[in-house]
Amino acid sequence: MRPPFTPQQVTDAAAKARAARDDAGAYKAKAARLGAAEELHLTARYNRTRELLSTAPCDMTAAEDAVHGYQQAVLAIGARRS
Repeated sequence: MRPPFTPQQVTDAAAKARAARDDAGAYKAKAARLGAAEELHLTARYNRTRELLSTAPCDMTAAEDAVHGYQQAVLAIGARRS
């Protein structure tokens, strides 16, 4: 059986999840500025990211991968529109 997490580990994990949520929110705002926030594939990626970050315990590897995928999708739209 795994030993319990220390208070510092819990605090660090919560901060990491909060930062990932902030990153996803920033890219959602960027998608909105690009006029792409309602595109179905972006909405699906964003919703999956939020879902991963809302579960406890959070699978940070999967959540960070989801944030990165969402980020790349938003950046690709920005590149096509510039």
